Amino acid sequence: MSFIELSKIAGLSKFNARQAPDSGPQFDELCDSIREKGVTQPLTLRVEEGENRVLDGGRRLQALLRLREEGDFAEYHVPAAFFEGGDEEAAELSLISFVQRRDLHPVDEFERFVELRDRFVLDEAAIAKRTGKSLRFVKQRLRLARLAPAVRQAWRDGRLTAEQAQAFSATDNVEAQEALLADPNKRHWNAKSISRHLCGDDVVASDDRRARFVGLDAYAASGGRLDEQLFEEESYLFDEAILDRLARERLEAEGDRLCRDEGWGWFETDYTSGDPGSDFQFFDDPDYLPEERARLDEIEEFSGADDALARLEAEAREIEARAVLRAVSRGDRATLGVFVGVSDEGFLEIHRAIRQWPAREISASGARNACERAVRPAGEASTTSAAPEEPAVKIETFGKSTRAVLDDAASGALAEVTARNPRLALVFAVAALGCRFGADAICLNDEGWRAKADLQSALLRAIDGEPFEKALAVCARVELEDGAQVPIAFAELVGRNIHTVQAESFDSARVLIAVASRFCDVEGALKRRLAYEDYFKSEARGASIEAIRAIDGEGAAGEAAKLKKPELAKRAGLLARDRGWLPEALASALELRARDERSTAEAMRDAIEADLASVRSGPERAQNDAADVRLAADAPNGERSDALDRLSRIETFLAVDCFRGNDALDAGKIKASELYAAFVAYCEARELDPLSLQEFGAAIAELGVEKKRLKTGVHYLNLALRSAMQDKAA
Repeated sequence: MSFIELSKIAGLSKFNARQAPDSGPQFDELCDSIREKGVTQPLTLRVEEGENRVLDGGRRLQALLRLREEGDFAEYHVPAAFFEGGDEEAAELSLISFVQRRDLHPVDEFERFVELRDRFVLDEAAIAKRTGKSLRFVKQRLRLARLAPAVRQAWRDGRLTAEQAQAFSATDNVEAQEALLADPNKRHWNAKSISRHLCGDDVVASDDRRARFVGLDAYAASGGRLDEQLFEEESYLFDEAILDRLARERLEAEGDRLCRDEGWGWFETDYTSGDPGSDFQFFDDPDYLPEERARLDEIEEFSGADDALARLEAEAREIEARAVLRAVSRGDRATLGVFVGVSDEGFLEIHRAIRQWPAREISASGARNACERAVRPAGEASTTSAAPEEPAVKIETFGKSTRAVLDDAASGALAEVTARNPRLALVFAVAALGCRFGADAICLNDEGWRAKADLQSALLRAIDGEPFEKALAVCARVELEDGAQVPIAFAELVGRNIHTVQAESFDSARVLIAVASRFCDVEGALKRRLAYEDYFKSEARGASIEAIRAIDGEGAAGEAAKLKKPELAKRAGLLARDRGWLPEALASALELRARDERSTAEAMRDAIEADLASVRSGPERAQNDAADVRLAADAPNGERSDALDRLSRIETFLAVDCFRGNDALDAGKIKASELYAAFVAYCEARELDPLSLQEFGAAIAELGVEKKRLKTGVHYLNLALRSAMQDKAA
């Protein structure tokens, strides 16, 4: 090693692998370190065209030049070592020294590896040997070539995280990557959303329970396509059907073995869960030996490394198995079953001595998809390698095509009415988030709504694609400025997350419809959303004929029966849409509603009796009577629809612009004219037709808001405008 004056160094060698100027906090730290301690690692110099050039140590040279400009180092003797090799050797040395640094960005490493491979004709093994990196590491970095150049640059610039860049590599379609990166509404998605967008929902990550259970080697050996990603712990599996078949076959083989060896009468498999759920009674009286109970207590209290914990949990399962087998005689086992599933971590999960609930098979509410779950008597031949098994009990009375049409109508109608009614949205959300199971039709996550375009809420449009911290700040500011926007956005979010197709049984959709009908006119939405002709095409001819008979009489049905099925379905569809007819699966759900089951005559009679009893007085009484009649169960569709829409409009106004109950106790009351004026302003801001003052008063009474006549006029009690409360607080 020798020393050379800083002024005698001409600059960087043309073979130096790092030509770009450095900056940022790390470069500032390097400057501070050299200012305090000097250069501790020699620069590698090479004489090129009579000048001393830096072949390795470019950042240190840049730091020295900056310090000299700042006046710290007027002159400095730099420790240096001279390289005597030729141009090719110099370039190779610089590249290898460059990639051996620890502070390199993965994209920089990729570019240098590519240069080593292409310029010096080195294969992956040779690059690994010369740079001291593992072969796996070199392969991973070279796989960055599948990323679009724009994606690599965004990663290097910090606009994408490593996880997001990894997700972009799920496909080698450069055009698709660039299109997604350029979309301002999607480029901030998380890694899972990015990979699903690029590859589709059928792609399975290697950390999925099924992939862990089957194993990547077994999956690939069966012809499954596997795409290893940039980081060794991640891969994508592109053939979900193969993965499901392998998982199902392995579970069924284990179920057969348990029935054969232990004497159980039947078994159930489920590769999506390690828990049989609510459809079965668990055996809760294992015969533990004293030493087994003591050992289980020790395992329960253990807290340590994950691998040790996994071994102990396996030991606990073995203890439980022995205890159950002791408690249940072999003769009794023939009437009981065993559940074989897969845990979250991909381990085999077994529950012995389960029993079906009396007087029922697998219920519509609890059964999972037939592709995922199957119940089969011990010893019965499996057909799962050819096709998914049918469920033990046929849950629906209509086929898949009909179910698809009904689901589209139900989901669309429920989304429509929920988006307009924050109270209904709140009911759905609380029930879905608070229940134990069964809320499959309401998928409250970020996948259910982001895939849809045309967001109606201005707030949702503002935060779509933004990171959580920014979205949270926007929502907080909007709520404080305008209390109406967050509830409206919430209602649209919940509505967009209703997908009845996710539920095993259409009964879930019927329950949602029944509940929604208590808040708003879901019946009208169903009629708007139902694809009538598609429905009749999906059903047998008899369904079209029966519908025509119910709508237009025997003669029309007889005439229609002469038509071929396409023409018959078209005629039935047109007639059903025109007359407001709904299929039994939807109409029966509406019959479950409980807002007001009185007939029109009963509603009128009750109104007359109330009038005679002087419950109300004046024109307000007449208006309330009219509202009662319009809300009766057999009221004409148009009148009931209008009345429900008006109630829904006022319910939304009360939810977003007012405090009620305990929240309004400090204010106590509000003058009726002031509340009505606020409602009119609410409607005008949203381009809605406001109700008349009399209609407004009738609807407020219907919603149970208490009023009282005081010296200063009529007031509503325990009600306050949010704006007034906020002004008071300020």
